[in-house]
Amino acid sequence: MDSSTSQAQHLDLLILPETNLILVASVVEPLRAANRIAGRPLYSWALFSPDGNAIETKSGIPIPVAGAFRPQRETAPLFVLSSYHWQRSATVQLKMFLSQTARHRETMAGIESGSWLLAEASLLDNFSATTHWEDFEDFSAAYPQVTMVRDRFVIDRKRITTGGSLPTLDLMLELIRRAHGYSLALEVSRLFIYEQERTRGDLLQVPAIGNMRILDARGRCSGKAYGGDGRGTADTRPAGAPGRHQCPASAGSLQGDDGCRSARALSGAPAQRGASQGDRDADGVRRYRGDFRLQFLVFIFAQL
Repeated sequence: MDSSTSQAQHLDLLILPETNLILVASVVEPLRAANRIAGRPLYSWALFSPDGNAIETKSGIPIPVAGAFRPQRETAPLFVLSSYHWQRSATVQLKMFLSQTARHRETMAGIESGSWLLAEASLLDNFSATTHWEDFEDFSAAYPQVTMVRDRFVIDRKRITTGGSLPTLDLMLELIRRAHGYSLALEVSRLFIYEQERTRGDLLQVPAIGNMRILDARGRCSGKAYGGDGRGTADTRPAGAPGRHQCPASAGSLQGDDGCRSARALSGAPAQRGASQGDRDADGVRRYRGDFRLQFLVFIFAQL
């Protein structure tokens, strides 16, 4: 997705019903912010749905689209966004469209549960990928031909996958960094006052925003995973708790998540005992701010 030329980089977004509103914003808003900061259109995008109707997001707020996803020979990157019940949209026709358009697209991205759609269309075979932590084990069992990685996002050649909404924001910052430099990505992050949680294990590696494994042309990992020791986000669902796509519609009274009452721990560092959530969040921001600034300085001095 190198858009070093003056022409704006265009992205097509295929959004499935019951997608989280924040997931869509995590893709689009960094691009909008990059355009604003640069003072010129670096990115453009078009939104599509499987049937051309507005997408009813999980929060009940509809998102208008340009039309139905009917690909021809477009070469722009395609991002497939999904959060809940992707199976309801995984028709034979849609999978055929995805397979056909993949022949021409420079990049195909499965955003959160969009990775399931790519896998169903055999577009992740022999690639490394990730997905939402609640579905990680089910995905690994369903698609043994896909090398699953417990990372926030994974970029493997022409395939991209993410593990959630905020990891998607990390991904977009990384793509902006690759195309337009570290400074612009940092300014976009600052615009949202967004501080990414990082460990110190990768501060002296090649600067990159977000958490990913960089893979060579043969799909081999060329560096250590996030944190420098191969750790990833663990599946913290209680034993026997259903995945997000197995939740019955009448399973409980909680809204916005099909009533599922599973305990969902935050991924990343273990919780600090005796500390409030606000204290833990503030501590994470303070630690990240120091790490991020150090990494930026390392990058600057490396250019001298």
